[in-house]
Amino acid sequence: VTLSATGSGNSITQPASATDVNGVATGTLSSTGPGLKTVTAVAGGVTLDPHPEVTVNVGPPDAGQSTVTAVPTSITAGSGTSTVTVTVKDQFGNLIGGSNVVLAATGTGNTLTGGGATNPSGVATGTLSSTDAESKIVSATADGTPITQTATVTVTAPGSGITQTLLTVGTGINNVKVFTTASIAPAPNTLVTVAVLTHRSSGAAGSPVLTGAGMTWDVVATITFDGATPLRRMTIYRAMSASPGSGPLTITSPATVSHAQWIVSQWGGVDPGGVNGAGAIGFTGTATGTAVNSLTTTLPAFGNANNVAYGVFGVNSNALAITPGAGFTEIAEQPSGEGTPGDLFAEWAVNLNAITATWVNRNAGALGVEIKAAP
Repeated sequence: VTLSATGSGNSITQPASATDVNGVATGTLSSTGPGLKTVTAVAGGVTLDPHPEVTVNVGPPDAGQSTVTAVPTSITAGSGTSTVTVTVKDQFGNLIGGSNVVLAATGTGNTLTGGGATNPSGVATGTLSSTDAESKIVSATADGTPITQTATVTVTAPGSGITQTLLTVGTGINNVKVFTTASIAPAPNTLVTVAVLTHRSSGAAGSPVLTGAGMTWDVVATITFDGATPLRRMTIYRAMSASPGSGPLTITSPATVSHAQWIVSQWGGVDPGGVNGAGAIGFTGTATGTAVNSLTTTLPAFGNANNVAYGVFGVNSNALAITPGAGFTEIAEQPSGEGTPGDLFAEWAVNLNAITATWVNRNAGALGVEIKAAP
């Protein structure tokens, strides 16, 4: 006897031997694909009748397979709305209808609606709006199971025109003086910031010189950290041009360093005054620590609620290690990925002057910058 079944995802164990003295042979059917399965048995070349039917139901919600998304990811406080979509799946990726979804969001001033039973496509939707400008983490449970994926929605103050775009991120692991980034093409009259982290085993080198993209690059802030004789230097650069060029940036250290990491961001809607973006830079601050779990750089209160906080952190790690502070949105994280450790991280938030991030027991440094919105 041989067995078969309709539908997808089926696993059939054929009878181990011919029929016994009672004319019986036994096999099994299991499946990862839900639906009605019609089983057919063929004995001695003859298709038997009737054809039994087996209904395979979806499994319970799976935390890793299910998803949470939000569109758009940036809204205006008091007027903007983001649509939250939750798709519930079982462990095999099958969509689950009728699952009860409950939404949640961090922060204050929120209005969160929706959730409830998923439709036949496994989807439940809701909306998020808020009167408070900050970064919100939207999460969901399905039938009481917390979904692993979350969505981040940045709520900006009314009138705030500042936008952040990641242009490139990278690392160079060779022992050299010169490193080259991927090509960038900044927009006119936008502030471009470059965060660079370097390591030198005999003591931190001086700040590198930055060139490229047809712009002049100035140092915003710099710091050394990691040990009694600091081994690492972290520096933020700025530039702005009405007619920038394009192409890679060149990072030239005054001495050979073990490696370098960089994060390049573009900021729209900033104050265009000053030279090379000087008008877009407000307060700056620094912090260092040995074997610490976090650092906070607290700047004076911002003079404009539309201004944003830009934080850059470096830690002694060759792998991803840093978590953004409450209310902050991660821009990028770039570890060295080699034996000589070094992890560079950048984040931002609207009108949060206490710039903080966390990790576990590392030597670390922090740079905080206020970026000023256009009048």
